[in-house]
Amino acid sequence: MTRFLMRRLAAATALVWVVVTLTFVAIHAAPGDPTERLVDTRVSRSQYEHVRTLYGLDQPLTEQYVRWLRALILEADWGVSFQYQQPVVEVLKQRFAPTLLLGSTALLLGFSLGIALGGLAATRPASLFDRGLRIVTLTVYALPSFWLGSMAILLFATQLRWAPASGMTSPFSMQWPLATRVVDLVSHLILPSLVLALPLAAQISRIVRNGLLDELRKEYVTAARARGLSERQILRQALRNACTPVIQLAGLWLPVLIGGAVTIEYVFAWPGMGTAIASAIEARDYPLVIGATIVSSATVILGTLLADIAHATLDPRVRLT
Repeated sequence: MTRFLMRRLAAATALVWVVVTLTFVAIHAAPGDPTERLVDTRVSRSQYEHVRTLYGLDQPLTEQYVRWLRALILEADWGVSFQYQQPVVEVLKQRFAPTLLLGSTALLLGFSLGIALGGLAATRPASLFDRGLRIVTLTVYALPSFWLGSMAILLFATQLRWAPASGMTSPFSMQWPLATRVVDLVSHLILPSLVLALPLAAQISRIVRNGLLDELRKEYVTAARARGLSERQILRQALRNACTPVIQLAGLWLPVLIGGAVTIEYVFAWPGMGTAIASAIEARDYPLVIGATIVSSATVILGTLLADIAHATLDPRVRLT
Protein backbone atom coordinates (compact mmCIF):
# COMPACT_ATOMS: atom_id res chain seq x y z
CA MET A 1 0.00 0.00 0.00
CA THR A 2 2.89 2.38 0.78
CA ARG A 3 4.49 1.89 -2.63
CA PHE A 4 1.09 2.37 -4.25
CA LEU A 5 0.63 5.71 -2.45
CA MET A 6 4.17 6.87 -3.26
CA ARG A 7 3.67 6.19 -6.97
CA ARG A 8 0.39 8.08 -6.95
CA LEU A 9 1.88 11.04 -5.06
CA ALA A 10 4.85 11.28 -7.42
CA ALA A 11 2.58 11.23 -10.45
CA ALA A 12 0.29 13.79 -8.78
CA THR A 13 3.16 16.19 -8.08
CA ALA A 14 4.37 16.01 -11.66
CA LEU A 15 0.86 16.55 -12.98
CA VAL A 16 0.30 19.65 -10.81
CA TRP A 17 3.58 21.11 -12.08
CA VAL A 18 2.58 20.50 -15.71
CA VAL A 19 -0.88 22.05 -15.24
CA VAL A 20 0.48 25.11 -13.45
CA THR A 21 3.21 25.62 -16.06
CA LEU A 22 0.74 25.43 -18.92
CA THR A 23 -1.55 27.86 -17.10
CA PHE A 24 1.36 30.27 -16.56
CA VAL A 25 2.18 30.27 -20.27
CA ALA A 26 -1.46 30.47 -21.39
CA ILE A 27 -2.47 33.36 -19.13
CA HIS A 28 0.59 35.40 -20.15
CA ALA A 29 -0.03 34.66 -23.83
CA ALA A 30 -3.67 35.80 -23.65
CA PRO A 31 -4.47 39.23 -25.15
CA GLY A 32 -4.59 42.14 -22.74
CA ASP A 33 -2.25 43.87 -20.32
CA PRO A 34 -2.93 43.84 -16.56
CA THR A 35 -1.03 47.11 -16.23
CA GLU A 36 -3.89 48.91 -17.94
CA ARG A 37 -6.10 48.05 -14.97
CA LEU A 38 -3.44 48.92 -12.41
CA VAL A 39 -2.85 52.52 -13.45
CA ASP A 40 -4.98 55.42 -14.56
CA THR A 41 -5.18 55.94 -18.32
CA ARG A 42 -3.92 59.53 -17.89
CA VAL A 43 -0.52 58.59 -16.43
CA SER A 44 2.66 59.20 -18.35
CA ARG A 45 4.56 56.53 -20.22
CA SER A 46 7.34 56.53 -17.62
CA GLN A 47 4.87 55.89 -14.81
CA TYR A 48 3.29 53.10 -16.85
CA GLU A 49 6.68 51.45 -17.37
CA HIS A 50 7.49 51.92 -13.67
CA VAL A 51 4.40 49.89 -12.71
CA ARG A 52 5.39 47.13 -15.15
CA THR A 53 8.87 47.05 -13.65
CA LEU A 54 7.44 47.00 -10.13
CA TYR A 55 5.45 43.85 -10.88
CA GLY A 56 8.20 42.29 -13.00
CA LEU A 57 6.07 42.36 -16.16
CA ASP A 58 8.88 43.92 -18.19
CA GLN A 59 11.03 40.78 -17.87
CA PRO A 60 11.08 37.93 -20.43
CA LEU A 61 8.51 35.22 -19.82
CA THR A 62 11.12 32.60 -18.96
CA GLU A 63 12.66 34.85 -16.32
CA GLN A 64 9.24 35.61 -14.85
CA TYR A 65 8.51 31.90 -14.67
CA VAL A 66 11.82 31.00 -13.01
CA ARG A 67 11.44 33.82 -10.48
CA TRP A 68 7.87 32.83 -9.68
CA LEU A 69 8.72 29.12 -9.38
CA ARG A 70 11.72 29.84 -7.13
CA ALA A 71 9.60 32.02 -4.83
CA LEU A 72 6.87 29.36 -4.72
CA ILE A 73 9.21 26.46 -3.88
CA LEU A 74 11.78 28.14 -1.66
CA GLU A 75 9.68 30.79 0.09
CA ALA A 76 6.10 29.50 -0.31
CA ASP A 77 5.34 32.90 -1.83
CA TRP A 78 2.37 32.82 -4.22
CA GLY A 79 2.70 36.48 -5.15
CA VAL A 80 0.41 39.46 -4.72
CA SER A 81 -2.94 39.79 -6.48
CA PHE A 82 -3.00 42.72 -8.92
CA GLN A 83 -6.73 43.14 -8.48
CA TYR A 84 -7.08 42.93 -4.69
CA GLN A 85 -3.60 44.18 -3.72
CA GLN A 86 -3.35 41.35 -1.21
CA PRO A 87 -1.27 38.18 -1.05
CA VAL A 88 -2.79 35.50 -3.26
CA VAL A 89 -2.89 33.08 -0.33
CA GLU A 90 -5.02 35.50 1.70
CA VAL A 91 -7.45 36.06 -1.18
CA LEU A 92 -7.82 32.32 -1.75
CA LYS A 93 -8.27 31.65 1.98
CA GLN A 94 -11.13 34.13 2.09
CA ARG A 95 -12.77 32.57 -0.96
CA PHE A 96 -12.11 28.88 -0.31
CA ALA A 97 -14.38 28.51 2.74
CA PRO A 98 -17.59 29.57 0.90
CA THR A 99 -16.70 27.30 -2.03
CA LEU A 100 -15.93 24.41 0.31
CA LEU A 101 -19.28 24.89 2.05
CA LEU A 102 -21.16 25.00 -1.26
CA GLY A 103 -19.26 22.07 -2.79
CA SER A 104 -19.49 19.76 0.23
CA THR A 105 -23.21 20.46 0.63
CA ALA A 106 -23.78 19.74 -3.06
CA LEU A 107 -21.71 16.56 -2.81
CA LEU A 108 -23.78 15.33 0.13
CA LEU A 109 -27.07 16.19 -1.58
CA GLY A 110 -25.99 14.67 -4.89
CA PHE A 111 -24.93 11.35 -3.41
CA SER A 112 -27.93 11.09 -1.08
CA LEU A 113 -30.43 11.80 -3.85
CA GLY A 114 -28.60 9.73 -6.46
CA ILE A 115 -28.24 6.58 -4.33
CA ALA A 116 -31.79 6.81 -3.01
CA LEU A 117 -33.40 7.35 -6.42
CA GLY A 118 -31.20 4.77 -8.15
CA GLY A 119 -32.00 2.17 -5.48
CA LEU A 120 -35.73 2.80 -5.76
CA ALA A 121 -35.64 2.58 -9.55
CA ALA A 122 -33.72 -0.73 -9.45
CA THR A 123 -36.30 -2.31 -7.14
CA ARG A 124 -39.05 -1.28 -9.58
CA PRO A 125 -37.57 -2.03 -13.03
CA ALA A 126 -39.64 -1.02 -16.06
CA SER A 127 -42.17 0.71 -13.81
CA LEU A 128 -43.55 4.20 -14.43
CA PHE A 129 -41.20 5.56 -11.74
CA ASP A 130 -38.20 3.87 -13.36
CA ARG A 131 -38.98 5.14 -16.85
CA GLY A 132 -39.78 8.62 -15.61
CA LEU A 133 -36.61 8.80 -13.56
CA ARG A 134 -34.45 7.83 -16.53
CA ILE A 135 -36.00 10.58 -18.65
CA VAL A 136 -35.68 13.20 -15.93
CA THR A 137 -32.09 12.34 -15.03
CA LEU A 138 -31.00 12.34 -18.67
CA THR A 139 -32.65 15.74 -19.18
CA VAL A 140 -31.14 17.25 -16.02
CA TYR A 141 -27.67 15.96 -16.89
CA ALA A 142 -27.89 17.46 -20.39
CA LEU A 143 -29.12 20.92 -19.37
CA PRO A 144 -26.52 23.70 -18.91
CA SER A 145 -25.91 24.59 -15.27
CA PHE A 146 -26.37 28.31 -15.86
CA TRP A 147 -29.85 27.63 -17.30
CA LEU A 148 -30.81 25.47 -14.32
CA GLY A 149 -29.58 28.18 -11.95
CA SER A 150 -31.44 30.93 -13.78
CA MET A 151 -34.67 28.93 -13.83
CA ALA A 152 -34.29 28.12 -10.12
CA ILE A 153 -33.91 31.81 -9.31
CA LEU A 154 -36.87 32.73 -11.50
CA LEU A 155 -39.18 30.11 -10.01
CA PHE A 156 -38.18 29.64 -6.38
CA ALA A 157 -36.71 33.06 -5.58
CA THR A 158 -38.64 35.51 -7.76
CA GLN A 159 -42.05 33.85 -8.16
CA LEU A 160 -42.49 31.68 -5.06
CA ARG A 161 -40.06 33.58 -2.80
CA TRP A 162 -39.01 30.38 -1.04
CA ALA A 163 -35.31 31.25 -0.96
CA PRO A 164 -33.01 34.23 -1.59
CA ALA A 165 -31.88 34.79 -5.15
CA SER A 166 -28.21 35.58 -4.56
CA GLY A 167 -25.43 36.07 -2.07
CA MET A 168 -24.30 34.04 0.92
CA THR A 169 -25.89 36.12 3.68
CA SER A 170 -28.40 38.93 4.03
CA PRO A 171 -27.28 42.54 4.58
CA PHE A 172 -26.53 43.38 8.23
CA SER A 173 -26.88 39.70 9.17
CA MET A 174 -23.77 39.90 11.37
CA GLN A 175 -25.85 41.89 13.86
CA TRP A 176 -28.39 39.09 14.20
CA PRO A 177 -28.37 36.30 16.83
CA LEU A 178 -26.36 33.18 15.95
CA ALA A 179 -29.41 30.97 15.36
CA THR A 180 -30.91 33.52 12.98
CA ARG A 181 -27.63 33.83 11.09
CA VAL A 182 -27.43 30.05 10.65
CA VAL A 183 -30.97 29.94 9.27
CA ASP A 184 -30.14 32.82 6.94
CA LEU A 185 -27.02 31.03 5.68
CA VAL A 186 -28.93 27.80 5.06
CA SER A 187 -31.65 29.67 3.17
CA HIS A 188 -29.02 31.21 0.86
CA LEU A 189 -27.28 27.82 0.46
CA ILE A 190 -30.32 25.80 -0.61
CA LEU A 191 -30.72 26.89 -4.23
CA PRO A 192 -27.08 26.97 -5.41
CA SER A 193 -26.17 23.69 -3.69
CA LEU A 194 -29.27 21.95 -5.07
CA VAL A 195 -28.64 23.19 -8.62
CA LEU A 196 -25.00 22.10 -8.33
CA ALA A 197 -26.02 18.70 -6.95
CA LEU A 198 -28.67 17.82 -9.56
CA PRO A 199 -26.29 16.72 -12.38
CA LEU A 200 -24.32 14.64 -9.89
CA ALA A 201 -27.49 13.05 -8.52
CA ALA A 202 -28.66 12.28 -12.06
CA GLN A 203 -25.40 10.52 -12.95
CA ILE A 204 -25.20 8.59 -9.69
CA SER A 205 -28.81 7.42 -9.88
CA ARG A 206 -28.21 5.86 -13.30
CA ILE A 207 -24.99 4.17 -12.15
CA VAL A 208 -26.61 2.82 -8.99
CA ARG A 209 -29.72 1.63 -10.85
CA ASN A 210 -27.77 -0.28 -13.50
CA GLY A 211 -25.26 -1.64 -11.00
CA LEU A 212 -27.94 -2.80 -8.58
CA LEU A 213 -29.89 -4.53 -11.34
CA ASP A 214 -26.73 -6.42 -12.33
CA GLU A 215 -26.04 -7.39 -8.72
CA LEU A 216 -29.57 -8.69 -8.17
CA ARG A 217 -29.11 -11.10 -11.11
CA LYS A 218 -25.93 -12.69 -9.71
CA GLU A 219 -25.66 -16.12 -8.17
CA TYR A 220 -24.88 -14.96 -4.63
CA VAL A 221 -28.27 -13.22 -4.50
CA THR A 222 -30.01 -16.45 -5.51
CA ALA A 223 -27.99 -18.34 -2.91
CA ALA A 224 -28.86 -15.75 -0.25
CA ARG A 225 -32.56 -16.11 -1.00
CA ALA A 226 -32.22 -19.91 -0.81
CA ARG A 227 -30.67 -19.56 2.66
CA GLY A 228 -33.69 -17.58 3.78
CA LEU A 229 -32.17 -14.10 4.05
CA SER A 230 -34.67 -11.28 3.96
CA GLU A 231 -34.99 -9.06 0.91
CA ARG A 232 -33.82 -6.10 3.01
CA GLN A 233 -30.55 -7.87 3.88
CA ILE A 234 -30.01 -8.97 0.29
CA LEU A 235 -30.73 -5.49 -1.04
CA ARG A 236 -28.33 -3.91 1.46
CA GLN A 237 -25.46 -6.17 0.37
CA ALA A 238 -26.24 -5.78 -3.33
CA LEU A 239 -26.47 -2.01 -2.97
CA ARG A 240 -23.08 -1.95 -1.25
CA ASN A 241 -21.52 -3.82 -4.17
CA ALA A 242 -23.30 -1.64 -6.72
CA CYS A 243 -21.98 1.54 -5.09
CA THR A 244 -18.31 0.62 -5.59
CA PRO A 245 -18.03 2.63 -8.86
CA VAL A 246 -19.66 5.56 -7.08
CA ILE A 247 -16.61 5.84 -4.81
CA GLN A 248 -14.40 6.64 -7.77
CA LEU A 249 -17.02 9.04 -9.05
CA ALA A 250 -16.85 10.89 -5.72
CA GLY A 251 -13.16 11.52 -6.23
CA LEU A 252 -13.77 12.88 -9.72
CA TRP A 253 -16.67 15.11 -8.67
CA LEU A 254 -14.97 16.51 -5.57
CA PRO A 255 -12.76 18.96 -7.51
CA VAL A 256 -15.61 19.80 -9.87
CA LEU A 257 -17.85 20.83 -7.00
CA ILE A 258 -15.20 22.57 -4.91
CA GLY A 259 -13.01 24.21 -7.50
CA GLY A 260 -15.06 24.25 -10.64
CA ALA A 261 -18.42 25.73 -9.64
CA VAL A 262 -17.61 28.95 -11.49
CA THR A 263 -20.94 29.17 -13.31
CA ILE A 264 -23.12 28.46 -10.30
CA GLU A 265 -21.21 30.90 -8.10
CA TYR A 266 -21.49 33.56 -10.78
CA VAL A 267 -25.22 33.02 -11.31
CA PHE A 268 -26.00 33.11 -7.58
CA ALA A 269 -23.34 35.75 -6.73
CA TRP A 270 -21.80 33.29 -4.27
CA PRO A 271 -18.53 34.79 -2.90
CA GLY A 272 -16.32 31.78 -3.56
CA MET A 273 -13.34 30.80 -5.66
CA GLY A 274 -15.41 30.56 -8.80
CA THR A 275 -16.25 34.25 -8.88
CA ALA A 276 -12.68 35.11 -7.88
CA ILE A 277 -11.27 33.07 -10.78
CA ALA A 278 -13.71 34.62 -13.26
CA SER A 279 -12.85 38.17 -12.21
CA ALA A 280 -9.12 37.36 -12.11
CA ILE A 281 -9.16 36.04 -15.69
CA GLU A 282 -11.03 39.12 -16.87
CA ALA A 283 -8.57 41.43 -15.10
CA ARG A 284 -5.50 39.42 -16.24
CA ASP A 285 -4.58 38.97 -12.58
CA TYR A 286 -1.75 36.51 -13.28
CA PRO A 287 -0.79 35.61 -9.68
CA LEU A 288 -4.39 34.97 -8.63
CA VAL A 289 -5.21 32.89 -11.71
CA ILE A 290 -2.13 30.74 -11.19
CA GLY A 291 -2.77 30.41 -7.46
CA ALA A 292 -6.35 29.34 -8.08
CA THR A 293 -5.08 26.84 -10.65
CA ILE A 294 -2.74 25.34 -8.06
CA VAL A 295 -5.62 24.92 -5.61
CA SER A 296 -7.96 23.50 -8.26
CA SER A 297 -5.41 21.07 -9.69
CA ALA A 298 -4.37 19.98 -6.20
CA THR A 299 -8.03 19.35 -5.40
CA VAL A 300 -8.36 17.25 -8.56
CA ILE A 301 -5.30 15.23 -7.57
CA LEU A 302 -6.52 14.86 -3.99
CA GLY A 303 -9.94 13.67 -5.12
CA THR A 304 -8.45 11.17 -7.54
CA LEU A 305 -5.98 9.96 -4.93
CA LEU A 306 -8.71 9.47 -2.34
CA ALA A 307 -10.76 7.55 -4.90
CA ASP A 308 -7.74 5.36 -5.73
CA ILE A 309 -7.11 4.66 -2.04
CA ALA A 310 -10.75 3.76 -1.44
CA HIS A 311 -10.78 1.54 -4.52
CA ALA A 312 -7.52 -0.14 -3.51
CA THR A 313 -8.91 -0.74 -0.03
CA LEU A 314 -12.00 -2.45 -1.45
CA ASP A 315 -10.10 -4.29 -4.20
CA PRO A 316 -6.48 -5.20 -3.31
CA ARG A 317 -5.79 -6.17 -6.93
CA VAL A 318 -5.68 -2.47 -7.81
CA ARG A 319 -2.52 -2.01 -5.73
CA LEU A 320 -0.59 -4.18 -8.21
CA THR A 321 -1.20 -1.78 -11.10
